[in-house]
Amino acid sequence: LILLGAACFRRKSVRKKLFYITSKILKIFSCIPYYSKARKGFYRFIVRKSDYAYADGIMKDIYLKIIKQDLSDEISQVQVPTKIIWGEKDKIKPIKEAEMLEQKIKSSQLEIIPDVGHSPHLRVPEKLSEIILRFLKESGDNICLISENNRNDWNKFLIKNNGKFLQSFEWGEFQKSLNKKVWRLKIFQKNCIVAEAQIIRETFPIVKKSILYIPFGPVFRSNASHQEKEKCLSLFLRKLKEIAKKENAIFLTIEALYSLIIPKEFLSCVSQKRHQPQKTLVINLEKKEKEIFMNFFQKVRYNIRLSERKGVKTEIGNKYIGEFYELMKKTKQRDNFQSFDEKHYKKLFDFNSKDFRVVLSTAKYKEKIIASTIYIFWGKEVISLHSASDDAYRALKAPALLRWKQMLEAKKEGYKEYDFWGIDEKKWPGLTYFKKSFGGKEMDYPEGKDIIFQRKWYKIYKILSNIRKNR
Repeated sequence: LILLGAACFRRKSVRKKLFYITSKILKIFSCIPYYSKARKGFYRFIVRKSDYAYADGIMKDIYLKIIKQDLSDEISQVQVPTKIIWGEKDKIKPIKEAEMLEQKIKSSQLEIIPDVGHSPHLRVPEKLSEIILRFLKESGDNICLISENNRNDWNKFLIKNNGKFLQSFEWGEFQKSLNKKVWRLKIFQKNCIVAEAQIIRETFPIVKKSILYIPFGPVFRSNASHQEKEKCLSLFLRKLKEIAKKENAIFLTIEALYSLIIPKEFLSCVSQKRHQPQKTLVINLEKKEKEIFMNFFQKVRYNIRLSERKGVKTEIGNKYIGEFYELMKKTKQRDNFQSFDEKHYKKLFDFNSKDFRVVLSTAKYKEKIIASTIYIFWGKEVISLHSASDDAYRALKAPALLRWKQMLEAKKEGYKEYDFWGIDEKKWPGLTYFKKSFGGKEMDYPEGKDIIFQRKWYKIYKILSNIRKNR
């Protein structure tokens, strides 16, 4: 869709009211000589809108219907890629209306032609043709950017193409509940989805600036070629550059599932740190139960049996319980790592759905909860997202039993992988050894990439990050 100085909004004003009253008064003199010429002169030189005055017959009725029509509500329903073209000096439809259009049509791009009024097609036809042709070329075979708010369609593409839960619709809604802005962008080619990306706005701690973030994305169609991926990434980044300008974003961090080549038109560098795990450990649940169990270290197999003999029982539920956070506080203090506040863990359970199941697994000893894990059931995998335990009951080996029981439950429900969600031998040697003792396959993710929009502020950000790191 291409909109050129489009009249979509009707604004009431005192000036319009006065012109309306004046036109009604002038009709009283319609019988006098030269009335028609005087009327046309009034519209042309006073009102400066002569279209209606020179219209005849049915065209007058059509014109009246057009100028009375207000599309303020309907315009937001437009979902196709839209180019909004406006003259910088348009007095009939001021630029403010173009900006309103861009805001209401989520899949739109605004381009302003300098030193032109309401009729670019008459004043600068060559420039207008250039803009339109460029827009059509960028769209290619219907490759376009749109905003997406349909949960089922969004998740369906991700699951089909092995996208991670961090790109799921539910995770985006969860982030919104934490007062973060979220954008969802899709790219189509010949009516088929080629790529999706969910972007989260993070706040900058000092001034009114922000940081954009794509966790484990963009997600591309599994059979997309390298050329398609490069083109899609370029389209994503151009759109995000526009968003960054509006949001006063210093940079965008991309933490992809696989290596991406950033187009040369964008200033980029390797991120100082990853927000999500650089490495993780995955258990293949498609193997037979006995084979999975026998791949564990001998000590883990012993600990699981010991825990069962000692009377530890496990339970699975889909509701949050306060005991989890009490265990998390103890774990945080014991292992010296950062955690979220309780609201974060509790809110996560509000976004349970058929695609995105949030489960709390607990291990009990004499009715006391001594270990607990929050799992995400998503697509073909189960993710062990947050775990906590009471070290006073360490001898009961409840965490080992808890994970084994969860693997069995996931396998029973048809899930294919169990993801321990992060290993790091330098930062968490003990925890990493514990996870590795279950066997499985190690997965490495590429380094994050920062796309820099504000060079000076990015340098300040790096200095502040280094100061915090060295404390």
